[in-house]
Amino acid sequence: SKEALGRTPVWLQNYILYELSWYFSAETKMSGTDTAAHGETATQFHELLGQIRAYLDDHIIESYWQSRFPQDWRQALMHGESNESWHTPYFVLQRTDSRQGLMHLAYRYVGERPEEAVTFRGISIRPMYAKTRTYEYFDKVLLRERIIVVSARGAVGVQLNGRPVEIRTSWLNPSNYQRRGVPTSEVLPSSKWPVASLRKPTAATARKTTPLIQAWKDHLTVKLATSRIVTKFFAHSWVLMDRIHDSDDSAEILFRYLRKTRPEINAWFTVERGTPDWKRLKADGYKRIIAHGSFLWILLMANAEHLISSHVDSPIVRPPKFVRIFRPSWRFTFLQHGVIKDDISRWLNSKSIDLFITSTVAEHAYIAGDESPYRFTAKEVKLAELPRFDQLRKKQEQVAPEDQDLILIAPTWRNWLAAPLAVGSQRRDLPESILDSDYAQNWMQLLKSKSVRETAEKHGLKIAFMPHPNLQGLQQKMDLPDYVLPLTYTGNDIQLLFARAAVLVTDYSSVAFNAAYMNRPVVYFQFDSERVFSGGHVGSAGYFSYERDGFGPVAYDLAGAESELSVVTDFGKTPQPEYAQRISRTFKYRDGKACRRVTDHILALNQPVLIRQSWSQKTTPQAFQPETEEAVILDPRV
Repeated sequence: SKEALGRTPVWLQNYILYELSWYFSAETKMSGTDTAAHGETATQFHELLGQIRAYLDDHIIESYWQSRFPQDWRQALMHGESNESWHTPYFVLQRTDSRQGLMHLAYRYVGERPEEAVTFRGISIRPMYAKTRTYEYFDKVLLRERIIVVSARGAVGVQLNGRPVEIRTSWLNPSNYQRRGVPTSEVLPSSKWPVASLRKPTAATARKTTPLIQAWKDHLTVKLATSRIVTKFFAHSWVLMDRIHDSDDSAEILFRYLRKTRPEINAWFTVERGTPDWKRLKADGYKRIIAHGSFLWILLMANAEHLISSHVDSPIVRPPKFVRIFRPSWRFTFLQHGVIKDDISRWLNSKSIDLFITSTVAEHAYIAGDESPYRFTAKEVKLAELPRFDQLRKKQEQVAPEDQDLILIAPTWRNWLAAPLAVGSQRRDLPESILDSDYAQNWMQLLKSKSVRETAEKHGLKIAFMPHPNLQGLQQKMDLPDYVLPLTYTGNDIQLLFARAAVLVTDYSSVAFNAAYMNRPVVYFQFDSERVFSGGHVGSAGYFSYERDGFGPVAYDLAGAESELSVVTDFGKTPQPEYAQRISRTFKYRDGKACRRVTDHILALNQPVLIRQSWSQKTTPQAFQPETEEAVILDPRV
């Protein structure tokens, strides 16, 4: 076309951009099985992409509008394949935290990072927090995003390479977005915590009733939620939960800690009525247990100041039954179900998280540090350890070496086997055909292995199988040998099971960190590593290398797993010296005080960060630098 016409037609450029969008959308899925652009293929892909880019006009790329082509792809395509440095001629106001009086500003760049300068009320300051996020496409970083956190309690000015730039509210061009002024002050919450605001019901949201009747019921719900009798019980509440249908994870352990040591905090726990964990908590004498999804739960959530969970699935963060009526106003704390070691940024970056708890030094640096694919900064991400680690420490001390009697086999899940979640739930309906999969067959071969059985008998151990919760529904149909002890996460003391383990056998699961925390040996069985690490599971490889950082040997087939398990159990019930050193480097605390640290971080969420006007009479005003100096927090306890 260019040879014939002297230019590339606009329609053809738009067509090419549409086709390219499919490559980017495949690359940025939660699992990257649709892209083959890795290694040598990725190198060739970028060479071809650079050639294609030369035929595309800047103004066509900039003006192309397609929901499948967001602005970061556009900027990566326009500038990422060139050898020239570039940056957006503006900052973007990503979000404002009115309760702490802070705001997140960001700009994007390619190549060398520009010199940045920030002024607050006319005085030069340092950002309170700052990080550089990477956008990697097809094995290559094409774009970077610089994120800074500054005070929102006064006029802020920003410069790039010595030139003042504007602050926008969108990455789009001025013709495609509406500007609004950067806030010069923020109103902090009043002493009476506001309940969530009402949504207007529509015919689409009404169920089994007419919109008029539904609106009338919703109006009464809001009236009751804001009544004196309800707010007396639920105002300023902390709502804790693990999964919707089970618990016994970090949220439950933190709830128990709060009820025992911090009764002044209005803490409540929620789990589905009638489940084994519901009955267990009720039997333990806890009265502050609310049935998830009940009308009382709606009233509780309408007054919630904090939602604290070990999971971040949509049914938890934005429960459909609640958001149909209310707009949530709580602060969300993500305790995590385990330790993040892989790149799951494509999933987590879409989540609204106010406090993000990490457990190891490397995990914290990977998520909050520079050159990270995660958008979260050290403002949100705190190294405190999972609350359930406190329980692990207690169980470790309770179980004597002679009582470590299990070869605990606990694999994780595979995303390619997953059926979709039921609406408003965390349950999956699994077909029995999963039992014929390569995944199920490999684990069954290990469980039925004559060598593994002989190893167990040699050391007086029991073989125990604890499948991932997604697979528990099919456990009874697995035809397990009589000598294998079937276990489930539901209804069991999980920490005690890990404490009883003489050795843990897993694949890619973060439960290996539980075993390592308790100084238990680990064996990794990774028969499908090529598929998993090429993006077949959720996320892709991150900072953690099993060979370099893992807490035990790695086996890639059944014979290797049998051999490594024999060697590890022959050594004893503690990790071999090489792996013991790795464990020591991994954890910062291991002191049993994770619950206290997490509680302090949650309390600080609603405390405004002050700008210290001067360090002395002779110094100029500076913004506070929390990462290097002691925090200046308005805290009524101080």
